Amino acid sequence: MIICQICGTPKEYAAHLLKRPNYGKYCSRKCQNIGHSKLMAGRPAPWSRRLKGIKKSPEFCRKISIALTGRKFSNSHRKAIARSARNRKYSPLPLWRKIQNSECQKGSKNHNWQGGITPKNQAIRNSLAYKNWRQSVFLRDNWTWQLCNKRGCALHADHIKPFSLFPELRLEVSNGRTLCIDCHKNTDTYLGGRIKLYVKTL
Repeated sequence: MIICQICGTPKEYAAHLLKRPNYGKYCSRKCQNIGHSKLMAGRPAPWSRRLKGIKKSPEFCRKISIALTGRKFSNSHRKAIARSARNRKYSPLPLWRKIQNSECQKGSKNHNWQGGITPKNQAIRNSLAYKNWRQSVFLRDNWTWQLCNKRGCALHADHIKPFSLFPELRLEVSNGRTLCIDCHKNTDTYLGGRIKLYVKTL
């Protein structure tokens, strides 16, 4: 039996709990908060509260980064982070938000803009429209390989009519099909037919 240091209410504790630092002083969480606030009254505020709203210089941020390099979290801290990540709910971005994010970083608006040196084909394959085309092809085929009728995690969206010869059909869903890696390599249009042409010349 212990006596609360705030309100004087007696409370019964198990013997093994009294070994913990926060047990054996207060009868409830409310009294514990009051006692903690009284304890911290004469002390300076923690750094996180003192630096709130203050613009930090690059030199200060660099020193903080160096100080935290190699820091290891305790097992209880790691479990808390994992528990928080499991309980976090992720909602996919709507299409209008994806388009907005894409448009605000195109061309000279991007921080890594170098004057438009990206090849045209690479720009098309990295675009949002091309990613939506791939997802539409996979959704239509129900994520099933069309030549071997199997399902798996490795999926390729293949153009039935070649990407380079039919630019107007590059984003047509009807011109795409879902293939596995091996079936895709066996098609006549894989890598522009360069591999088969090379094998024939040997």
